[in-house]
Amino acid sequence: MAETLFRRSEPYKETYLARIAPYPSLRAKFRDFMEVKRNNPMQQFGSSDTSFISAGNLAKAVSGLRHAHITQDVSIVYKIAGNQIYLYGFYTHDELGTGNPASVPRQKSIAGRFAKTQF
Repeated sequence: MAETLFRRSEPYKETYLARIAPYPSLRAKFRDFMEVKRNNPMQQFGSSDTSFISAGNLAKAVSGLRHAHITQDVSIVYKIAGNQIYLYGFYTHDELGTGNPASVPRQKSIAGRFAKTQF
């Protein structure tokens, strides 16, 4: 099996430093995510590791876009393409527009940013 390659965007680096790096327990949980995906990119990292709704703005902007909870509110947003995993960053429900209530304008805004993300 080919080695899994992780591609990191600039927003990934920024959100990691702000939301994950300062907290040892979150760094450990994210390391667990990376290990699961390194061994088998298609394996779920818990029950929250799912694709965005295919009819939704986020999935329409980036086909195959997924997320997995690192905390109850913060998720890693990523995409699997073959043996590569593209890491978009760590976002809250509100930032993604998927909070309660949902915000379609926010979803469209961040979906546009995701579609333009460079790795």
